[in-house]
Amino acid sequence: MVDVISEQPARPLIGRLVVVGLGLIGGSFAKGVRESGLCREVVGVDL
Repeated sequence: MVDVISEQPARPLIGRLVVVGLGLIGGSFAKGVRESGLCREVVGVDL
């Protein structure tokens, strides 16, 4: 079985993603979503 990874950026699925908590997990998640192009805007909030 061969996995094929597209070189084209993904079309944004959602307009805005808000990540609450920008520690190791939240920060990594927000960065990954932003770099993958799955969402138009990523907003981070840390309390």
